[in-house]
Amino acid sequence: MEVHYPADALNGFGGAVGVSNLKEGRVGTNLVWTPLKGFDIGAEFTYVHLNETRPVGLAPNSVLNVDGLPAFQSNNNQYEGRLRVQRAF
Repeated sequence: MEVHYPADALNGFGGAVGVSNLKEGRVGTNLVWTPLKGFDIGAEFTYVHLNETRPVGLAPNSVLNVDGLPAFQSNNNQYEGRLRVQRAF
């Protein structure tokens, strides 16, 4: 997925903070076992990579750190997992 905003996306908002371009990739898999009819046991795993440009108007990392806030990271990796037990009647 990609989201791209034009350079003038915040014109008229008085210096608002927040517009950034995003690029996201997801890869996932699942495994389901059906030991009985209508009863499923499953596991799912997803990997997500997010690449983001620095939001317009966001303070530099040195200022954020002084104020006790985390630094901006343009690349993030996330891992998601889920276990599922389902019964259908």
